[in-house]
Amino acid sequence: MATPNAARHRDLEQRFADLQKQIRDLSAVVLHRRQLSVTDGDFVVSGGGNIIVRDNGAVAVMFPEAIAGDTNSTAAYLGDLKSVNTGEYVGTGIYVTDHLNGAVLNAATGADGLRSSGRFDAHGKSVIMHGEDDATVRGDNVLFLQTAAGGQTQIGLSSASVYIGHSTTGSAANTRLESNGFLARVTSSLRYKANVEPANIDPAKILAVEGRTWQDKDLADQPDAPRHVGFIAEELDAVGLTEFVDYDDEGRPDAIQYDRLSVGLLAVAKAQQAQLDGQAEQIAALTKRLDALEAGA
Repeated sequence: MATPNAARHRDLEQRFADLQKQIRDLSAVVLHRRQLSVTDGDFVVSGGGNIIVRDNGAVAVMFPEAIAGDTNSTAAYLGDLKSVNTGEYVGTGIYVTDHLNGAVLNAATGADGLRSSGRFDAHGKSVIMHGEDDATVRGDNVLFLQTAAGGQTQIGLSSASVYIGHSTTGSAANTRLESNGFLARVTSSLRYKANVEPANIDPAKILAVEGRTWQDKDLADQPDAPRHVGFIAEELDAVGLTEFVDYDDEGRPDAIQYDRLSVGLLAVAKAQQAQLDGQAEQIAALTKRLDALEAGA
C-alpha cells in the first residue's frame, strides 16, 4: 500500500516533468494571429537564436507621436514590399521613410527573389541621391556619376567632365585612358620598366601612313561639324605599326598612342640623317677626286 510520502513524491515528480515541458515549449514561442507587446524594455534573443518572420510578415518601426502626430506612421520597415499604386508584391527588403512619407532608403530583391535593387535619397549639404536602373549616384554640388545610355560613365559638376583641384605643375606625369576604361598615369622613369630593348621601328612603315581628316559620326549630319586631323588606327595596324595601336576586347584596332608616335618619327629622322651622312661622304670623296683631277690638269 502506497504511503502518503510516496504519493507526494510521485506528485512532485509529475509537476517537475510538467515544468520541464513548459520550459521546452517556451524555447520556441509561436504566436498565431496574436500580438506580442514589450513596454519599457528590450526583446532580446541570445545564444545564437533568431527572429524569423514568414508568410508576408514584417518588422516595422513607428515614428514617435511627437514627430508624426500619431503612432501609426511607419519610419522603417523590414519585410515584403508592395507597390503603393497596385498593391502587388515587388520584393523583399528594407524601406525607410521620413515622417512625410518621403523615401530615404529602399533596398530589396526583385519580385523573382534574384535581382537586387537599391535607392538612397537624402537632402542636405552631403547628399547621395537616387540610384535607379541606370546606376545613378548624384551629389548636386559635389559629384555626379551616371551610367549613360551608351554604357559610359560621366564624372563632373552637372557635365560630362573630370575636375581635379586648382594647382598646376610643370613636372606632372601624363595620363591616358586604357582600353579597359581605367585612367592610368604614364611614366618615363627606368624605375618602372623591365626588359628594355631598342624599338627598331621601320621608317618605311611610318612613311607609308597617310594623315587624315574626319568628322565625328554623331555630328556628321551637321553642316558646320568640325573636322579633326590625325591618323586611322586600322591603317596603322595594316602597315604593321601595331606598337602604336590600342585594341579593344575583341582585338579590333581602337585607338592610337599619339604620344608614342614621336619614337617612329625619330626612326625616320635617324634614317634620313644616315642617308645625309652617306651622301656627305660621297660628296666629300667626289670633291676630293675632282680636286685631284683639277690639280693634275
